[in-house]
Parts: sequence; structure tokens; C-alpha cells
Amino acid sequence: MTGSCERRSSSSPRAVADTLLGRTNDLGEIVLDEIRISPEELRSINKIVIVACGTAFYAGLVAKYAIEHWTRVPCEVELASEFRYRDPIIDPTTLVVTISQSGETADTLMAIRHAREQHAKVVAICNTNGATIPRESDAVIYTHAGPEIGVASTRVSPPSSSPAISSASTWRRCGARSMPTRSAGC
Repeated sequence: MTGSCERRSSSSPRAVADTLLGRTNDLGEIVLDEIRISPEELRSINKIVIVACGTAFYAGLVAKYAIEHWTRVPCEVELASEFRYRDPIIDPTTLVVTISQSGETADTLMAIRHAREQHAKVVAICNTNGATIPRESDAVIYTHAGPEIGVASTRVSPPSSSPAISSASTWRRCGARSMPTRSAGC
């Protein structure tokens, strides 16, 4: 790689650090204040569905492993463009996690609307403050990854996985499904 692509790829570790900056407590536990879903609601979740497009979809595939490992809750990763057309089985005990760099991805936005019609809780992972996707979600985690310039998303994928993985750690502490209940950070 040369030029801009190389510079942006090499900034990924910094972008991940920025994503997690200020999200730990004195004990070193990850705290996500942007998640406005109660511990009781988290305990009722029996399935997590990650919905995204493009590079964000691949970030979701990475996050799936950590979420299932730490929460023991089944996790699916869906392409947003297919989500509403295949009529997924979602209900109030489903948590839909969307990932979008811009916060305006049309297919992801339509997936959120479909999930909300089914009464699922929706958490958006997004890089753009004030975008439509975070506004239409129950909660948002901003990545703080900086602007992505161009189609090759060299810098956004690692920071997009980080909040989902961090959330899994937090959900575990809150007693998500089969995990032992702990109140620290909930």
C-alpha cells in the first residue's frame, strides 16, 4: 500500500483507542453510558442481530464472536439490504445492533424501522453525531473514528467492531441471559 490508503490503515490502532477513550471506570471495566437500556431489559434479550452494509457488515462478523462468547446469547449478522425482505424472526426480546459509518445508510435505516415495528430494541454504532440512524435508535455508541474519505473503508472497520465487543463485556456484567449477574457498571 502507498499514500493515503497506507496512512489511513496505519491510523486504525489510534481510531480504536479513540473509540474506547473515556469509556472505562476506575476498575478498568468498560462503561457505555450511551446504552440507555436497563439491566432488566438486557437480561430479557435472547437473541442479538447485527445489521450492516459493506465494511460495517464485516465489522459485525468480527463482533459476533465476542458477543456470543461473552454473553452466551445467539448472535446473527445480516446484510441490511436483505434484512426486511427475508422477514426475520425478531420480537421484544431481540436486540438489533446496527453499524453505520455515516449514520445515513438507507438499507440500514430501513432495517431499523422494520426492527422497531417488531418492538425490538435497537442500538446504533455510528461515527456521525446527529445522523438519522442514531436518532431513530433506542441507544447509540459513537465510534469517534474521524471522517472516512473515499470508498475503501480502511480506518472504520476496527473502530466499528470495538463498541460491539465493548458492549458484550458490559452486557455480560449486567447479567445478559445465561451469564452470572453482577451489578458493577449496570
